[in-house]
Amino acid sequence: MNYYIIILMNTILITTITGIKPVVSLYAYSLGLSPQEISMIIASSAICPALLALHIGKWIDHIGTRPMVIIGNVMYLISLLISVIFPSFFIFLIQLAMVGIASTCLMLALQKRIGNLRGDIDRTVANYSLFGSVGAMIGPIISSFLYDHYGYHICIFFNMSLIAIALFSEMGMRNLNEENRQKTVQNQQLHLQSRESIWTLM
Repeated sequence: MNYYIIILMNTILITTITGIKPVVSLYAYSLGLSPQEISMIIASSAICPALLALHIGKWIDHIGTRPMVIIGNVMYLISLLISVIFPSFFIFLIQLAMVGIASTCLMLALQKRIGNLRGDIDRTVANYSLFGSVGAMIGPIISSFLYDHYGYHICIFFNMSLIAIALFSEMGMRNLNEENRQKTVQNQQLHLQSRESIWTLM
């Protein structure tokens, strides 16, 4: 059961991510934002994950995957909601920055879960990647269609409903207390803790 839930959550995640970005760009342009402002908005979705990905990975090792999945989904929902209530350049910046952080939390947590599953790991990873690719294909198609025919708000609420499904699916996960939380060797931890710079870690 856990395997299918992980596949579902990853598919939803990729579907919403690939669907939201072009729609936000189109909506921002319709509000009169310049191409330069739109490019800054899109870039904001990559800057925060680039700086925080290593730390998020360490947090997942420390607190487990379930809290990070819940945090990621809730942050994702909030990021979409605020753009509906307060559409503006700075809100869009914050929105996609939050989307980037939330998606990184979810991706790393789901990837760790996939790696911890028993059985044919090659087949498991292949199916995980395949359904992620399916999500990347249908996400822009669905979201662009909804935006074109029903507007930004309906498109966002549709994606929020998908994320809500992923969040409730988390409750169906079993045996998370037995998940493999391998710790770094003690001297490696002390070595990493002494290095505060993200560039040093990279």
